Amino acid sequence: MQAIIDILSVMVSSGISWSDINRMVKEERKSGNPLANLIYQMDFNKNMVSVILDAVDEEEDDHIIQVDDKFISNFDPVMKVDIDLSISA
Repeated sequence: MQAIIDILSVMVSSGISWSDINRMVKEERKSGNPLANLIYQMDFNKNMVSVILDAVDEEEDDHIIQVDDKFISNFDPVMKVDIDLSISA
């Protein structure tokens, strides 16, 4: 996710228009870029991007956190996270 923030922040600060960024993201999605596929929505007026995060990382089985069944309804397997690009880390 940090890579998405960094890339978009550099593009915006370089003066690339949001319409050009939107076009580039669409092209990258068609090319199968995994980072571009995580971008759910971009709000040009608010300088925000929404990304989709998977709650399960299949590659790291040794780091899986077990959640008691009575709490499982509190979790979604996928969630949308809004990121304000004007806030630097």
